[in-house]
Amino acid sequence: MQLKSSSALKSLTLSSALIFSKTVFAYSDFNAISNVNAIISNPVTQQYIREANENVYTDIVRRNNFEEYLAQWKKNTMFYSFSNQIIQDPCFQKIVAMGKNAVPFIIAEIKDNPSTLVWALNIIYNTKISDKPEITIEEACKLWVKKLS
Repeated sequence: MQLKSSSALKSLTLSSALIFSKTVFAYSDFNAISNVNAIISNPVTQQYIREANENVYTDIVRRNNFEEYLAQWKKNTMFYSFSNQIIQDPCFQKIVAMGKNAVPFIIAEIKDNPSTLVWALNIIYNTKISDKPEITIEEACKLWVKKLS
């Protein structure tokens, strides 16, 4: 039996030039259709970008430091029974040394997990949230959260 090719079927030939060709762009080709150079050279934009990057980076570093100090402080003081031992712990002192930069992290922590960490706010703000001697740690935490949120 002999097969005959049909005239309806034609062979398809692709040019190797079409398959393997690729366009080569220069990095600077982007400049022709964008205004990136104008934006980057604008001093106001440059300052904004610099400050935004610094703020984001600084916040990340602060949060990381706080979380490390907090974890170590909890570990160091879990069996302490005297308040002076708790507040004299080096990690507690590092949290206090962060000053008002630590406040949002402290508030987030004591909101979910009331603890003696609330004493750091007393030191940072140089005041107590209440002069009532019968106030509990949990109540003090709630008052600070309410005041600073």
